[in-house]
Amino acid sequence: HTLLAFDGDGRPLLLDTGRSEAAPLPLLERGQPQELAWSPDGSHLGLRIGNEVWIVALTPP
Repeated sequence: HTLLAFDGDGRPLLLDTGRSEAAPLPLLERGQPQELAWSPDGSHLGLRIGNEVWIVALTPP
């Protein structure tokens, strides 16, 4: 159960629904999201950061 989200300053946060804390993603140091992009299988829309696509999604427990 993981939620990938972006805070008000545009910083990505990895939120674990099993915990009360949020940790900044290490990708923050590598660059800002450049564009919207589809996941490799085309099922989710996400953000491209460098050569990686990060998906904003909540997976149920």
